[in-house]
Amino acid sequence: MSEALDRARDALRTRLASRLSGAASEWLDAAGGEIARDPAALFRFFPAAGRKLGRGPLLEPAAAHAVRLFPAAGPLLNPWQVEEAGRVLLLLESERGVDQAKDLYDHGSGGERVAVVRGLQLFLESEAGLPCVRDALRANAVDLFAAAICENLYASRHLPDASFFQAVLKCVFVGLRVDRVENIEERCTPELSRMLFAYATEREQAGRPIAAEIWPLIALHPPARARERIAALLGDATGDERRLLEVALARAER
Repeated sequence: MSEALDRARDALRTRLASRLSGAASEWLDAAGGEIARDPAALFRFFPAAGRKLGRGPLLEPAAAHAVRLFPAAGPLLNPWQVEEAGRVLLLLESERGVDQAKDLYDHGSGGERVAVVRGLQLFLESEAGLPCVRDALRANAVDLFAAAICENLYASRHLPDASFFQAVLKCVFVGLRVDRVENIEERCTPELSRMLFAYATEREQAGRPIAAEIWPLIALHPPARARERIAALLGDATGDERRLLEVALARAER
């Protein structure tokens, strides 16, 4: 195992320690040891993690600020569940973990699939998990779709523009905040700004609400009439919506 994966494994184990019972910790240690000796054992222990480790949020109490696996780096842990973290830890115990990810995903339950796409963030240099992410982005299950695109460094690094933009638009359609997408401002191009503005225009014409957090993205490469529309919306906005529109207007006027 590489030094980076060793570090990730140790950091995740530390995070999990306070959330597991004594029996759960013993099971996880035993499972991890067997997987380290025989990577094929991963397929036996991975499904059992939910039952053996228990469920609930990894961060308890919930944190109001962003918490990453490492200080200022690594995956955001705020949405992770205990069983997901345990499964990712088991994945890290296998020397063939990233190569086994697709089989785990293809034959796994919904919860197992969520754990796989979260865990891929610890294998950022490999493209082996991209088929899992692509499949999750087509899912009707919002939790699986969200795990693949929201707070997911792997998707933000490896998805080509067309797939990434469609995933961002789907976030808007299903009610997920687009500012949950990692590195979205760095990946925002004039084409994504145009697509979001077209969506906002269509919603406005239908008399439907528009998610305020899309306007700062639109304003990174403002299409014609976008600045005027943001200024008009700002007049009646309050609270968080007003803050986002102020950011958008400042960007659009640069």
